[in-house]
Amino acid sequence: MSAPTLHKPTKAIVYPDSDGQPMAENTLQFRWIVTIEGGLEAGLAIAELIPMPTAVVAVNDLTAVGVIKGLLKAGCRVPQDVSVTGFDNTRLAEYSNPSITTVDVHRDMLGKMAADALHELSRSADPQGKEYQIPAELILRDSSGPAPFE
Repeated sequence: MSAPTLHKPTKAIVYPDSDGQPMAENTLQFRWIVTIEGGLEAGLAIAELIPMPTAVVAVNDLTAVGVIKGLLKAGCRVPQDVSVTGFDNTRLAEYSNPSITTVDVHRDMLGKMAADALHELSRSADPQGKEYQIPAELILRDSSGPAPFE
């Protein structure tokens, strides 16, 4: 079985916010495959940035594991040199070393909200879109800490 193909950006790219405005200064966003391997390559690339960021927010916990592995492989300390957070609060985040700070969107509640919304739409003669507030909770663990002092 061959190794997966990883798509690397040619450069770090700054993407605009959803309202078309540029992101905050010194904010980088990479396009990587959302896997441990993609996170590993992103972590290695981030470790080469000058100046190196003080924090990385990964798209999910799986990618955060790879980012941490890449940063550690490059000689960076997590969280002393750079903090890393994930998103989705998987069991992997809890048992990784260091354990990963993450955001819990309470998937069980999210699933119930989605099912209720679909049921409501299916019963409506004139279905309309609706906005929902999805509660999220920051789960602080060992992969994040204060920004390093220069």
